[in-house]
Amino acid sequence: MMQSEFEKEVSNLTKKSFHIDTTKFDAVNFVYTWHPLIKNVGGKKQIAKLYVEYGIAIIEDMTCRAIEMQNLDEKKRKLKQEIAELQAKIDRLSTDVGELTKEEARMTAR
Repeated sequence: MMQSEFEKEVSNLTKKSFHIDTTKFDAVNFVYTWHPLIKNVGGKKQIAKLYVEYGIAIIEDMTCRAIEMQNLDEKKRKLKQEIAELQAKIDRLSTDVGELTKEEARMTAR
């Protein structure tokens, strides 16, 4: 989400002009991006409403869970890549004809 989008959402809710400094917006955007309870559809309005109702304090409180979600997502991506690499090895071994060399067998055992 862009800063101007967030400011517009808050302005629409409060019916007042609104500006947020970059540091606070970065925290809002991080929570918007990573917190598991912020919806993919309607999330901009949702995070703006939270901000209007509770201020930056709620965003700061939500940051810890958002960080954990970001870390889990990174682990998940790495595991998916590892699974894809293992599947490629399985596919290669399933289609190769002939015996494995000692080096190939050692590498496959990893």
